[in-house]
Amino acid sequence: MKKILRITGKILLLLVIVLVFLIGGIFIYNKIMLVSEEALIEKPIGQYVEVDGHKMNIYTEGEGKHTLLFLSGSGTAAPVLDFKSLYSLLSSDYRIVVIEKFGYGFSDVVDSERSFETILRQDREALTKAGIEGPYILCPHSMSGIEAIMWAQNYPDEVEAIVGLDMALPRAYDNWDWDSTIKKERLAAFARELGIVRFFYSDSQLPEKLTDKEKKIYRALAASKAVNTCIINEGLAIPDAVTEIDRKPKPDIPMLMFVSDGHETGVENWIEIQIDYISDLTNAEVIELDCGHYVHNFRQDIIAEKLVEFIEEDSEEEVEMILQIDGKEIPVTWEDNASVDALSELAANGLEIQMSMYGGFEQVGSIGSSIARDDKQTTTSAGDIVLYSGNQIVVFYGSNSWAYTKLGKINLSEDELTELLGNGDVTLTLSR
Repeated sequence: MKKILRITGKILLLLVIVLVFLIGGIFIYNKIMLVSEEALIEKPIGQYVEVDGHKMNIYTEGEGKHTLLFLSGSGTAAPVLDFKSLYSLLSSDYRIVVIEKFGYGFSDVVDSERSFETILRQDREALTKAGIEGPYILCPHSMSGIEAIMWAQNYPDEVEAIVGLDMALPRAYDNWDWDSTIKKERLAAFARELGIVRFFYSDSQLPEKLTDKEKKIYRALAASKAVNTCIINEGLAIPDAVTEIDRKPKPDIPMLMFVSDGHETGVENWIEIQIDYISDLTNAEVIELDCGHYVHNFRQDIIAEKLVEFIEEDSEEEVEMILQIDGKEIPVTWEDNASVDALSELAANGLEIQMSMYGGFEQVGSIGSSIARDDKQTTTSAGDIVLYSGNQIVVFYGSNSWAYTKLGKINLSEDELTELLGNGDVTLTLSR
């Protein structure tokens, strides 16, 4: 019996020694690879902007009337590359924007609180600094569904629609095991430090549409940043974000929800939660895809097709009113309200308005009659078009706070607006 125990002990000791050498070898190999991969990830795929003293990466591609803003799920190592399978099918018709939040992709890892209010503020600031103006069609994956809903609740003028890519909804977290999740994430972070995580990002596990070089970049970013402190801290912030969302009305905006089979989400009634959420919305649809959680890498073709149909159908219902300033046609996104409908009726036969500079931040002119109004205290920004007192149209190239009815937004930069409106009185023409 003792002999058997001695043999067993030696075998176990040998196994421990082999395991230690194996882990040590993986650790050393990973360190060597991290050094060799530095050149791969030295420059971002996108552009850096400074937010709160740190670098955040913003990627843009394509042009179009609508801006599709992609927001990644928790722990996605390289969002710019992860969404490529889908957005490459859309960039010929739309402006594509991918935000890499702190802790993701090429953006810095920051050791600070990651409340969703902070995440949303930082994302909006990054877009502003990159010169990317709304409104946006938010395309959130997984956990970013929470940020998208909060965005639509707090800044409705900035959100044209939400296209959910198997996005998480508040009720998905009602019975979530947070203690287990945090333990798993910390274990994964330890595995990254050891170098083990690298082997979970083999070519076969990465989006197949990526080039060999892009797969190497993806793997390098994952090996250096996967499951870092930003990702762990934002996970801890989800319950407070859900509580905040539940305090406010559900945003009734156009929504198209692409949903997986739910098996990889850890939520038993994942599909039912999605269907229930849209049940009382005016313009919303759920499309079940019967695939894994990263729907944009499994069913990108059908998603692109249905997304285009969704956008174009919604666009057909938009007001078609042309704005010219001193004979130059200006790109505008009009609001969907009674005031714009009434203004559009006046524009049917052509409406010419003599504008006057006022206050160094706006041009104002009478529309010749009073129309429906729904004034609200508003702090305007450059490009805003508003109705004042029911009978005057105001176009801003600066900012002011007053009670206005929002009419639309000119899609030009602040510098372009200042050049257009800040050098003397102009003539504004509306037509259909």
